[in-house]
Amino acid sequence: MKGEVITVTRLGVETGAPDAQGNPVLGAPTSFGFTTLAPVVPLMAEETAEAAGTQVIDGFRVYAPADLILNPTDVLTIRSEAYQMEGKVGRWNRSTTGLGRGTAFVVRRV
Repeated sequence: MKGEVITVTRLGVETGAPDAQGNPVLGAPTSFGFTTLAPVVPLMAEETAEAAGTQVIDGFRVYAPADLILNPTDVLTIRSEAYQMEGKVGRWNRSTTGLGRGTAFVVRRV
């Protein structure tokens, strides 16, 4: 199976001096894309009494290339919906070479 293309939008960095109210001035956000190693895996929300028997997808498990670097504030667009990373990125290496093989992380709907 082929992977999926995901777009990452990263907040701009501080440009220097704060504004008149003392807030940091941020530059423009930047975006880049990457292709997952496999299709994203849907994660179901907790079932509630009101929605008994209804499955609601509220996030995904993503398997990505080893060299991908994400920030906790990054917004990922998957299937035209915005998601944010939950927890930390897990990385795994090849046992024979020690080289990076991939990363895995969970995203939840924003």
